[in-house]
Amino acid sequence: MSNKKALIVESLSKSFGKHKVLSNLSFDLDKTQLLLVRGVSGSGKSTLLHIIAGLTKPNSGKIYIQGKFANNPQILIEPQERNVSLLFQDLALWPHMSAKEQLTLVAQNNRGLTTNLSKVIDETIKRVGFDSSLLNKYPSELSGGEQQRLAIARAIISKPKLLLLDEPFVALDKDNRGKIITLIKELKDEGTSIIIVSHELTNIDLKADKEVHL
Repeated sequence: MSNKKALIVESLSKSFGKHKVLSNLSFDLDKTQLLLVRGVSGSGKSTLLHIIAGLTKPNSGKIYIQGKFANNPQILIEPQERNVSLLFQDLALWPHMSAKEQLTLVAQNNRGLTTNLSKVIDETIKRVGFDSSLLNKYPSELSGGEQQRLAIARAIISKPKLLLLDEPFVALDKDNRGKIITLIKELKDEGTSIIIVSHELTNIDLKADKEVHL
């Protein structure tokens, strides 16, 4: 197993009842590479990210993450142990927790941080353009763009080795899209491997190293 590979997917298949969404899919991703997943609605793009994150079990196939056997297809490495973060398409923000509580929980659980939390949170929200005055607000009190930026901050605060972004540019205006594009480039330069599902990359200054078509 090459130590240069952040991810290896071998012969991956997934069906929901009689509906097959992924069929014998294989690809790999080197460390620090950016991969774009394309496909029509319902082609299995989000399902693929959920399988890589360990949230959904495939019907067949194997997955290696950072050289470790993660699925065979049984889940061998639990989601919290994969060093993978997922930005959900529907954001999946916790409605009963403030922005600060959400970021604190992820930082403590995934990075084991008990000190300098405020500094880490401040640095993270600055990178995504989330205003510190919003930290005590709940998701229902935030606009769509603010929710999107909070969800991205929550995904990156644990400094994952592999970052999965499902439609990261939805609900963002031009200025904030620019900030997230800059962030993605910076994370890549810092050593993060990134997979993006997006319908909006054609007019965005972001070049993928690889593409997978579903």
